[in-house]
Amino acid sequence: MKNIFISGTSRGIGYELAIQVATAGHNVLAISRKTPQALIEN
Repeated sequence: MKNIFISGTSRGIGYELAIQVATAGHNVLAISRKTPQALIEN
């Protein structure tokens, strides 16, 4: 298990990369300027 830092994870390539790395069992520190829509409660 590795600790991995990924920036730009609110959407696009950064988001998909963070999902894949976390699913592979690694620890992910995800940084973004915006909150992903999946995490916003209406």
